[in-house]
Amino acid sequence: MKILKLNEKEISELRVDTKIQFVTKAQLKTSPKIKGIFKWGVQAWALTINNKKVPVKPNKNSIFCVRFDELKHN
Repeated sequence: MKILKLNEKEISELRVDTKIQFVTKAQLKTSPKIKGIFKWGVQAWALTINNKKVPVKPNKNSIFCVRFDELKHN
């Protein structure tokens, strides 16, 4: 997975994707809809091919998001 370096201004200009509500850690490696991941605060977010941001969750039933530093170890 490609790690993107975005500054706060670039992140704030991105819209949240309303069609894809979130992606799972497993989808980061397999989904063609994901361009890369970036850190926003402490959370991991994904950038879709439509240039929209979505949070990363451990699995589809989780209510929590993944910390960015947890992804670096996987």
